[in-house]
Amino acid sequence: MSVRIEYRAAWVPFGDGQTPERVALAVDWIERECAEQQTTGVAIVSRKGDISGYSAPLREFSARHEVTTRRGSAPKRRGPGPVLAYNLQFDDLGYAERLAHGSSLCATEWPDVPMAGWAAARGALNLVTGEVTSRPADDVVALLNNLSLAGNNGWFDEPGKRDARRLLGELRAAAPDLDAAYLVSYQVGLGDVSADSVKHLLGLANKIHNR
Repeated sequence: MSVRIEYRAAWVPFGDGQTPERVALAVDWIERECAEQQTTGVAIVSRKGDISGYSAPLREFSARHEVTTRRGSAPKRRGPGPVLAYNLQFDDLGYAERLAHGSSLCATEWPDVPMAGWAAARGALNLVTGEVTSRPADDVVALLNNLSLAGNNGWFDEPGKRDARRLLGELRAAAPDLDAAYLVSYQVGLGDVSADSVKHLLGLANKIHNR
């Protein structure tokens, strides 16, 4: 597992949809972070393309700051700074985190990539409720941390898979209300986890939860 990248975190849950009003919450938070840090912001999107297809608040943000993708051109600003991670895959999120190192990151959630676990691991501010996302009970957090330690090879080797299955079973018993997506998302919040590792762990978690 990679060393955890530190930054101040916020998020906008998907809820009933990422409406312009919800996207504006993320944009406004990043704008305040930019003003406080006296720097420009960067929005990371999955596909840059024609920005006219994006929500109005994001289009307005792009007129004042930069918009790029993980595979696009590097931001022109020097050094890390506030990042708006807009409806990203987890591997895109890892790129956004590196750009936000020591600064700030706000993620907007979409249904294919649940972010509740990530938000809990990061203690992210929920911009809809105005509250910091709470972590699970201490015994559950300990199991989640142990699961992260077991993934030093992405949970692909035999010891990693063995420990992952055991810990996922213990998590299922200790916190039956936390689904597989939450557990995997929490691991992303603990460190820079590759997309292949995320898919692999999600497969293991789903088998445990579907028993």
